[in-house]
Amino acid sequence: MIQIQDSTHRQKALCFVDVKAINRLEELGLSFNYFEEAFKKAIQECMELPSYSYCMETDTKMICATIRNFRKIMSTKGWLYDDSNKLNKSFPANKNFVLIFASGNENVGNPYETPTTKSKKGETYKDVIYKNKVVQLHIEFPEEVRELKLVKKNSYWFCLFRKIGNKVRAEISLTDNFIEEGDKIRICDWVERIILPEIEYCPRTKQKGDKPQNSSSCYDKEKELNITRKTV
Repeated sequence: MIQIQDSTHRQKALCFVDVKAINRLEELGLSFNYFEEAFKKAIQECMELPSYSYCMETDTKMICATIRNFRKIMSTKGWLYDDSNKLNKSFPANKNFVLIFASGNENVGNPYETPTTKSKKGETYKDVIYKNKVVQLHIEFPEEVRELKLVKKNSYWFCLFRKIGNKVRAEISLTDNFIEEGDKIRICDWVERIILPEIEYCPRTKQKGDKPQNSSSCYDKEKELNITRKTV
């Protein structure tokens, strides 16, 4: 676990990496395997797009495929989803938190840099951040708001990801603040970040006589989770 003071933003993000990240996911009722499977299937679908695909399909395929595959996996575990207000919300049946997928900039997955959403967001995302602030009972809210004694439920977490070739860097992060960019915003500060191990999809060349197999992992969990990162 690492506490970061970013040079650009004042907010200190509590970062979980390696084994502690996996354990923190489990505390939320999640597993790294859910995300690994969803991202690998999404990468595979992107790689299989024909050359004559429409440009908009190419641009949106990754996030759409990731959300669809994640929802399919989580539906077997009782998860639900809701796309109202143009937010791709997925959540467990008890609704104790909500997960939203979004592509991020080059700092995604780097505990020593602060990531932002890649694209600008609208008013609904601003509302999500305000709601998180209320849920977390931040001290900047008036006393009458803090006295409501809100429990930490319905927090909105973001699965920020960045695809680089056949690899994905991702993190599950809790919003804190944003910057205004015209009539849009870009989420730029985080309360907590759970950094996932890098996910790589390794297409296997089919050979004569091969039997159908599930997509194999080229990610060595044991090796990755034993890496000791430089602390600040």
